[in-house]
Amino acid sequence: MTSGNIIVTGFGPFGDHAVNASWESVKLLPQEVDGYTIIKEEISVAYETVDKKIHLMWKEYNPALVIHVGVSALADKITLETCAHKEGYTRLDVFGQKPVKGTECSAQCAEKYLKAGINVNDICEHLNCNVSTKACVSENAGRYLCEYVFYTSLSIDKDKAMFIHVPPLGQPYSAEELASGILEVIRCALKQATKSIKQSNNMRNETNNEPILAAPSENPYFSPVTCLSQGLLNVYEPSLTQVEKALKELTDKESVLLDQIHSENLSLAETQHNDHLNEMFTKIELYQTKLTNIKKEMKNLHDKSLKLKKRALKIQQFKEKQEYIKQQKEAEIRLEQDLIAKHKST
Repeated sequence: MTSGNIIVTGFGPFGDHAVNASWESVKLLPQEVDGYTIIKEEISVAYETVDKKIHLMWKEYNPALVIHVGVSALADKITLETCAHKEGYTRLDVFGQKPVKGTECSAQCAEKYLKAGINVNDICEHLNCNVSTKACVSENAGRYLCEYVFYTSLSIDKDKAMFIHVPPLGQPYSAEELASGILEVIRCALKQATKSIKQSNNMRNETNNEPILAAPSENPYFSPVTCLSQGLLNVYEPSLTQVEKALKELTDKESVLLDQIHSENLSLAETQHNDHLNEMFTKIELYQTKLTNIKKEMKNLHDKSLKLKKRALKIQQFKEKQEYIKQQKEAEIRLEQDLIAKHKST
């Protein structure tokens, strides 16, 4: 009997990725790891599929960990995502559809920005020091189905959800190498989860073992301690409230800043895409001009060829005419010679 379940998903084909490296690597994972059963699932690149399937899987398997894997043409190593956004999903899925809520994730969560509770920086450092498949950390999951599914799982339990972007196959890793890297990520995340559970249990035990204060009538120190505690609370409560308020403002500013960075990244990507298109169009125009010039040269050669052919025909006709005249003259000379010879004989 295993200790629990781990859900690992990969995406199906979409766009230029007829073979999706995420699913190709996920399906190579073993059936179990460190006593946990691995539930592997291929997810269509479709908003409606994510909305229906992810919640059902969480409910059915009650997983200790959920790891979503997707492919990114920009990645050249295992990329560990740290956060996901509620809004901004403008791209159409493989069925030409947008999210049910327009550009919002349908998850029942009002937070505009969710951050993973798992420490991906530690996992990244472990991978880079111990395995051949290298890793990096990212704060931009792409605002497509990858980030959409990540937000969905984070909204259910941010301490159990992760998202990994992998590069296309052969750029530079094979499916087997990527599967090995993903498996190491799972092991690291499980260690974090186990450590967190132990710390929580220790804190609970320490709380349960604390001596219980006697009632005021039984404990002469109860009243002074209570007064002292109340006094400390009265002194520090306003400061704590201000700190909490300032922390919330910083969190809100961080979310706004991340949105701005994401928008700038999208604009930069769009600009680079436009520059690439302009370069392509320039090359096309250049090749078109070259083809036009070649076509003109071929037409000129064709015209010259026709002229030469006509000229050769005229020369041939002239030679044939000259030969005919020559033969006529020779015939006349022979006839004249024959007549002279006959005249002499008579």
